[in-house]
Amino acid sequence: MGPFQNLLQVVKLCDQVAYPFVTDSAEKCPVPFVFCDSKGVEHVAGFIQPWFVPTLQSVNDSLPAEDRALGFECTEDTTNGASRITKVKVSPSLQDYTERSAGLLRLAHALRTEGGLPGIQGWRNEALPVFGNPARLDNVAFTLERVTTPIFGVPVYGINVNGYCVTAQGELKMWVARRSLSKPTWPGVLDTVVGGLISHGDGVLQTVIKECLEEASLPESVSRAAVPVGALSYFSVTENGLKPEVDFIHDLILPEDAPLVPNDGEVDSFQLLSMDELKRRILDGEFKPNCAMIIIDFLIRHGVVTPENEPDYLAILACGHRQLPFPYPTFPK
Repeated sequence: MGPFQNLLQVVKLCDQVAYPFVTDSAEKCPVPFVFCDSKGVEHVAGFIQPWFVPTLQSVNDSLPAEDRALGFECTEDTTNGASRITKVKVSPSLQDYTERSAGLLRLAHALRTEGGLPGIQGWRNEALPVFGNPARLDNVAFTLERVTTPIFGVPVYGINVNGYCVTAQGELKMWVARRSLSKPTWPGVLDTVVGGLISHGDGVLQTVIKECLEEASLPESVSRAAVPVGALSYFSVTENGLKPEVDFIHDLILPEDAPLVPNDGEVDSFQLLSMDELKRRILDGEFKPNCAMIIIDFLIRHGVVTPENEPDYLAILACGHRQLPFPYPTFPK
């Protein structure tokens, strides 16, 4: 990853997927992953890379008939008579949130054993919500084990906190974290001071407070001062599939001598960087890609990157503000 010639290359590393999908053949187009709500209305929950659909079908069909979580809709190719799978459906036999979640978890365990995907071995035992069920107050249709979300190409939602200060000399600086070498993803690279995905049942502010304490030992009396400043949305690719993501961004003023202490083993250390050093390290490829995008957004909002000094200003903004083709989430207060 990196080095990069400019900031636009950095954000394009996150926002890689053109939607509507642009491919040179139907066989290369991602396959919709859908479910039906309580009224029988079909919703697109995600998109599955076509190269993995045969494995997904094989593992699903290896389960006892009553445990199969998915159905597969095929279309015959009129040019050669062959059929291909054009839609993957949550089985209609799984009629509600509880049954869908349990069925898809059984499938996830089977994929872990038989599916041959390297990333799925980093099992998190963490349920993430998939939205689009208006019959429930939380709008959650079902949950998925975190490491399987790219397989199904469902959107995930997270928080990131930009910890920053203005020195006594008036210089703007930012606190950044170095990820632990034991992290299953992006070990040892630089990160925002605090970040994490929103688990099922948690709210945005609740996740900010939890992650600030877990990752940086910041108490709630400090983390509640984090100011929500918007969200970034993008559509990226991982080794296990597609990853549409939304990050809720917060700015938090911290002192130059902030008592940041790694607390849960996910962070190795913290350091305070100038804006010039931030940009240099971003271009050198030292940051986790989505965190680099989040910090670039900070640089834009705080007038460090401007239309006058950045020729790709509008293109950079567009990469972080995608309209994703999925139901909007609902989070508890």
